[in-house]
Amino acid sequence: MKRQEKRKKGYYNLSRYNYKLGKIFVTDFVVLDFETTGLSPFLSNIIQIGAVRYRNFEATNQLSLFVNPQEFITAYITNLTGIRNEDVAEAPTIDSALPELLRFLGSDTIIAHNAPFDMKFLLVNMERLEIEAPIGEVIDTLWLSQKYIYDVPDHKLPTLKSYLHLDDYASHEALADCYVTGALYKYCYERYMDF
Repeated sequence: MKRQEKRKKGYYNLSRYNYKLGKIFVTDFVVLDFETTGLSPFLSNIIQIGAVRYRNFEATNQLSLFVNPQEFITAYITNLTGIRNEDVAEAPTIDSALPELLRFLGSDTIIAHNAPFDMKFLLVNMERLEIEAPIGEVIDTLWLSQKYIYDVPDHKLPTLKSYLHLDDYASHEALADCYVTGALYKYCYERYMDF
């Protein structure tokens, strides 16, 4: 079945692309975040990739890429992310951006806020492009924040960004969200160590 036909029919075999939820805090990891044209990894596309590598909680390297989604970015998504159609017009498509991301991730533990969202986009695109690569364990800071942060109205990343006094970072910008997520993960780690 051709890749385009698979995409149109929503046919994906994700059984080959599993990931394991990390249960133990680590100090070396990569934070991952995507901005996308919508919520469904089957119907929407990645428009921005952010990833930051940490060693002993210190950022040592980063990856930031616009991705041409080969579809029109709606005004709603532009208002949310600040990403315009002209920003991605000359950007690489996911076919070349994804291998670069996977090389950056290596086999490190992946940290993401609301990790199932990002991991579904990652795995669906790996399946669509027939790429096999090792995926490290995945730790979800949404779950951690629900466990270690009580006095917030919700656990959305912009809310937690304000809670941690990180308002200088933009919201819904992939690289900025990575740095906020990295700080959030460290905060939860320190709360865990205090127990």
